[in-house]
Amino acid sequence: MRRLFPLLFCLTACISGGQRPSTTSVVPTTSKGTSATETKTASTSNQHEPLAYTENPTVNVYLETSGSMNGYVDNGKTQFQQVVFDFLSNIKNSGLPSEMNLNYITDRITPKGNDVNQFINSLTSRGILQAVGNKGTTDIAALVTDILQKTDGSNLSIFISDCIFSPGSVSSPEAYLENQKIAIRNAVNDYIANNYFVACTVYQVYSQFKGRYFDYKNRPTNIEMQRPFYIWVFGSPAHIATIKSKVPDANFMGAPIVNTWTIMSGDFSMFDGLNGYGLLQPSPTNGDYRWKSKKEVSNIKKTKDGFLFSFGVDLSLPVLLYGKEYVTDVRNYRHIVNKQTNEEFYGTFREDLAKASPYTHDITVISEKPIGKGDFTIVFDGLVPDWVAECTDTDDSVLTAANSLKTYGFSYMCEGIYAGFHANNTSNITAQYDFVIK
Repeated sequence: MRRLFPLLFCLTACISGGQRPSTTSVVPTTSKGTSATETKTASTSNQHEPLAYTENPTVNVYLETSGSMNGYVDNGKTQFQQVVFDFLSNIKNSGLPSEMNLNYITDRITPKGNDVNQFINSLTSRGILQAVGNKGTTDIAALVTDILQKTDGSNLSIFISDCIFSPGSVSSPEAYLENQKIAIRNAVNDYIANNYFVACTVYQVYSQFKGRYFDYKNRPTNIEMQRPFYIWVFGSPAHIATIKSKVPDANFMGAPIVNTWTIMSGDFSMFDGLNGYGLLQPSPTNGDYRWKSKKEVSNIKKTKDGFLFSFGVDLSLPVLLYGKEYVTDVRNYRHIVNKQTNEEFYGTFREDLAKASPYTHDITVISEKPIGKGDFTIVFDGLVPDWVAECTDTDDSVLTAANSLKTYGFSYMCEGIYAGFHANNTSNITAQYDFVIK
């Protein structure tokens, strides 16, 4: 991918050795000769205790071992085990981790050493059932809370689970799910409060499942069919970007990624060189206007498509982290005119294929009405993707072709994660493009 590795290096340098950005800061790079395990610091916004980030974090893996997971394992032969084996092996071989710790997790954590091969091949339904802790129900919010408390700039966490909520015999499953969502939101909010520049990524993958499936009321049924499972990665965006580059989404072995989603805090546009953009010269496709500078435009005239202007953006890093489809979905953008938010953004994306261009994509802003003078800002503030709702089940007591690839209550987990990144109705702007209409 064009310009990917210079940007990745720059982001890693920012996280490892830079100050928390401000709109006027210049981002320093890491010093040469830094050892792989040396800890750098990044200042927090309140300038109290500094946050420590390492170039080579400890990677802690948490495999959920409730009873509902037993159908995914069979001495290393299932797609589930092959995908997890491939993913963890590639991360371990990438040079990113200083060490990798493997664990089972229920309501307790059971260390399982650091040998990925042994960890995978020893996974059997009998072995999972012998794991310590409560395996009858799954408190997803408690698991997320526990894992996030162990995640920071020096510790990357990987959580592997079917992510099925287990209300059990509660009188109101809906109320249980709402409370779980709130608890997840609170855990993420606390995590972000203590670690400024953080992110999480989820991968959805399908695997054959053969064994006892426990529905939302904790009633077992023997099934044999394809079922989804999830790999969550929590930690520094630099570390997650490194994983995304070393273990590309398209290269998963065992089974392909079906869906993925990333969300993060922090603003790329505050970092020099990470999100370059600028107004394009007018043309029949770019619009009819007067180009004054990379960020100033005037005399926007109406064309057959309306009032429009175009600018180029380097989306290498956002595409790496979020995926091309998510980054180029206009629903994840909104625009602000003279500090007044307009939730809807009307525009189009096209890939910039010119080799000499500093940009990967061109974005055209389109309006049916004249574009008023003043400050004009476009921000990327992504939504929970549509696939989350489409893959969420509301009643898994009977699994058929219609719901076999859905997960009970899954949207509550994702909405809780999203709400944590948007706590107290704040925006979570990752990229921002500022212009002046003269």
